[in-house]
Amino acid sequence: MLPLPLPPLSRSPAPSRLIHAIDARVHLTLKRNVIEPVLNRTFTEPLEEGEFDALEGLRITLNVDDLGVLVTLILENSGYC
Repeated sequence: MLPLPLPPLSRSPAPSRLIHAIDARVHLTLKRNVIEPVLNRTFTEPLEEGEFDALEGLRITLNVDDLGVLVTLILENSGYC
């Protein structure tokens, strides 16, 4: 008995398109409430050791072309916002 052919797999959207579509619809406050704690937890030790003190109050913008996402970070009071 021959196996039955499987239907073609439906392709999910490319991650970059999905992220871009979600990013445009999510309110800044929600994104900030999710991203800030992750960054602060990730960089706890360097922040405590003062490794980022020279960046205090400066804006750093990351442009992730592949995902169509632009992120601006500001280091304030020894934490990201």
